[in-house]
Amino acid sequence: MVVSMVLGVCFISLTLQGTLLTIYARRKFPRRQVARSFSKALNEEAVLNGQHKYQKLHALN
Repeated sequence: MVVSMVLGVCFISLTLQGTLLTIYARRKFPRRQVARSFSKALNEEAVLNGQHKYQKLHALN
């Protein structure tokens, strides 16, 4: 009886820890959506910087 109770508590504890760890990991380390938007932001910034430099060159001429 005691052994089955201990095993039950261990099972529930491991299940809850796994669930909480999964939730934490998803929030802390989001997958591709953030990476895509970050790379898009970098590309847009590079394009804007390139256009800005291009406009400066034409303004000097």
